[in-house]
Amino acid sequence: MMNRGDFNRLDEVIDGVVSEINKRDIVLAERGGREEVAARIVLSGHLAYCTHRSFDFKVLSVKGTPTKKYFHATIWRLDNGRYELNTYML
Repeated sequence: MMNRGDFNRLDEVIDGVVSEINKRDIVLAERGGREEVAARIVLSGHLAYCTHRSFDFKVLSVKGTPTKKYFHATIWRLDNGRYELNTYML
């Protein structure tokens, strides 16, 4: 699990999600990479203060090993306008 609360802008959060996917050597079922992650997050709509939104991405493999798990990312918009990101895989 990764928990970071140091994002000022939503594009930084998207980069954080993509970075975590790449760091863990995860291959998603969605073939768009960063564009797919960005589209799912941005198209979900405005994230108001003091709210959160969760995203699930089907995982094909982790470090070359096939799996049926999902990569989960939860984005929290704090009351000060900053973002916090929580990621995990189940």
